[in-house]
Amino acid sequence: MTENAEESNSKLPLLSRHDFQSLIKDILLLENYPVAEKADTKAKEQLIQNLVMTCLIAQKIVRDGDIETKKIEKIQTAFKINILESIEAKRGELNKLPNLLKLPFLISKFELAPQQIGWTKIAFYLAIVLKHHKLKSYYQRIIKRLKIACFYKTPIKTWILENLPHFSDDPACALQIDSLRDFLVELEIQTNNKTRRNQATEIRLCLEVALNPKRRKKIDRAIKKLNAKRKPRKKKPPQNLSARDFIQPTFQSNPNLNTTDDVENYQPALQTVCFESKDTEQSTASSTEVTVDNTGEPLLEYQTIPNALVRYNAPLQMVDLSVRQMFISQRELMLNSSVYLLSPKAYQLVFARLVKDCQLQEEILSRDQLKLKTLATILLLSMITSIAVESLMTKGFVRQSGIFKLLKTKVYLHASFEITARKKKFEAHIFENEKAEIELPMPIKLVGFLANKRLLPTQTDVRDYIAQVRTELSLPYLSVHRIESALQVSLTRYIEGSNSHIAEIICRIPPISAPAKFYSSHMLNELITHYKNALVWLRKDTSFDLGFLETKKDYTTGSGQALTLSFVKSLLDDIFHTAVITSASKFELFNNVSSYVWLIFCLTTGIRPNNRITHIHDIDLNEYSAQILISDKPNRSVRNHRLVPICPTLVTTLRLYRWFLAKFAQLLHRRKWVNQVIKPILYEHDDSDNMLINLICEQGEKIATVKRGQIAEFIKPFFDIDPYFTRHFVRVQLEKRGVEMPIINGVIGHEKHRQEFFGRYSSGSKSAIYALADVFEAIANDLGLNDIKAKFQKIDKLLHLLPEQSSKPDETLHEKSSKKTKIDATTKTTA
Repeated sequence: MTENAEESNSKLPLLSRHDFQSLIKDILLLENYPVAEKADTKAKEQLIQNLVMTCLIAQKIVRDGDIETKKIEKIQTAFKINILESIEAKRGELNKLPNLLKLPFLISKFELAPQQIGWTKIAFYLAIVLKHHKLKSYYQRIIKRLKIACFYKTPIKTWILENLPHFSDDPACALQIDSLRDFLVELEIQTNNKTRRNQATEIRLCLEVALNPKRRKKIDRAIKKLNAKRKPRKKKPPQNLSARDFIQPTFQSNPNLNTTDDVENYQPALQTVCFESKDTEQSTASSTEVTVDNTGEPLLEYQTIPNALVRYNAPLQMVDLSVRQMFISQRELMLNSSVYLLSPKAYQLVFARLVKDCQLQEEILSRDQLKLKTLATILLLSMITSIAVESLMTKGFVRQSGIFKLLKTKVYLHASFEITARKKKFEAHIFENEKAEIELPMPIKLVGFLANKRLLPTQTDVRDYIAQVRTELSLPYLSVHRIESALQVSLTRYIEGSNSHIAEIICRIPPISAPAKFYSSHMLNELITHYKNALVWLRKDTSFDLGFLETKKDYTTGSGQALTLSFVKSLLDDIFHTAVITSASKFELFNNVSSYVWLIFCLTTGIRPNNRITHIHDIDLNEYSAQILISDKPNRSVRNHRLVPICPTLVTTLRLYRWFLAKFAQLLHRRKWVNQVIKPILYEHDDSDNMLINLICEQGEKIATVKRGQIAEFIKPFFDIDPYFTRHFVRVQLEKRGVEMPIINGVIGHEKHRQEFFGRYSSGSKSAIYALADVFEAIANDLGLNDIKAKFQKIDKLLHLLPEQSSKPDETLHEKSSKKTKIDATTKTTA
């Protein structure tokens, strides 16, 4: 679809009264508006209802084109907001208000013309829509533009409001979003003044990004160009020439003498990566899990508020105030003797001391003892949850952050694994995991005490308390960071059966540092058991009650995109019998066979299903050590090579596919691309840069490498899922079959920095990788691929019978699959 067609089909989202109400409440909460907390319920409700009604009327006019006279009158009528009555109508007071209330404050407190009131209300509605799309910068931009136009009385500032269309019930009135956009374009053309033209352009770009958020990258560039200032031309200082400048040196200066050797002060450049909602290279929508999997680990600092460059970037670059475990994951790299870790006995002594101070009876405590109990509660809760101490000291964090789920008799620590929601509801025969979240039971007294606490200690109080415990227990290296990382250290190093992967899940390590947790599958009780073992190990020197860990909840949790083995087997069978065998021409057969083999290749290797993953020079089909040396990340700056074994079934499949290519080349030897692409693949030319698996496009005039978006369209009639499910499937199967975690991370490509399987700190060997071929072979047999030779014999017979191109219009896969029994029903009956 072209860009113009995409623009014409775009439309503002239809939001209900409840949607507007929820958005406004959430924005007020996020913008920390203190008046809203102090005000009575009626005043707050009146504020929210006025704003919701404004949005509903503006939506009817701008989105739906409803220009009824009553609505036109209402949109131009001012309203009063009781909460804002006590605030003076001054510039300083206006700037102190949160962004959401600046435009309503102008309407309520300033004498604006009906035209100004109407467009201010519409701008408020558009700001809410932009916030709905999570476009914070544009939300702030449109509010600022209208605030300036209403507050300042100079002609250059008020020009845009005076020149916008007048409100009328005339159908020719340009109030609807498309007409308004066209009107602004004409306004830009007619205006000679650059400042005025920029005002119209800025509002138009806000409208366009509200209509189509996917075009944000292009609009960002336009905004940047709009605000760019010409750099003043640098004046060169005059040259002072002397006789010395014309004398030739008698020797060359030694460059080594001028080389800086200050290694410790050398700092690598910090790269901040922005993620697009659509991956143009793969020609398919890119989920956040895929983006994390393809992106390198960022360099982020442990700090209270992340800098703006990181905070307003892609969601996965964001360091949330609630969960900042990025630094915790780095503890895995240290030896047990490292001063950045405590000894096992030290962790147990600290735990016992914190439990002792927490068990003080609140009713009989003095003021100092109550502060001591509060400090111990915060540190103990951080120790058993890995939540940053600074976060727990934040007012309202326990109740409002969403990490703790407070019920009447139970408290749970809640965390989600899934960023991209799956398209279908859970069915046991299709998906491995029922949910993509964990709920760890928490001690209700500990969390309840902190949740009801109004006066929380300061950082100075925490430092003093840590110093006191450090002196009494003779632990010179005790610090807040060492307490926060205690749970992760115990799970990784001291708990039998646990590992770093379990620690990442329970401690909620951010996905950019631990992408493997999005590809897992575990029972909830299994994770609770590991958690309980860690607490039992920590409470060795105390009587800390673990009765709160008893729960009746149990379900499979982990990746939402992981499919069951039986379903994937049925999916492959259905693709072969519905798509491959029923091909109507040689070209269609070639594409269907290539797509089928591409899926088998991904399902038996776990390689990232990106473009250009079957390069003929990367694949070694040697009988005894078949392997592929792959670098499957599209981003070159983080690309690294790894070794993946090829199982015997996949070796057979790829050899049969080459045999199929040879037959195909014989039958279509007159085609130009046969000599350019297929023959170099068959003869393995050293200078060839071709992929083994390709697709024919442009009605047989061209052949090109497989793209993930093409495979997504190919499997959509059978099951609507991103081809990345192959990677989820392989990782879950390897974990289920008991493969060691370092080998899984090495083959899948989920290694952390300095933990590479063939790195300088590793004892991994190629033989361990080659041994994994037996596991991949077992997966291939369970998928029913042991009869692949019989399938290619059918393909060979069909290849000779079919015409080169079908004379009739090709029957779509949707039509073919509808003739057969649906795959979901088939799998249910077989199960």
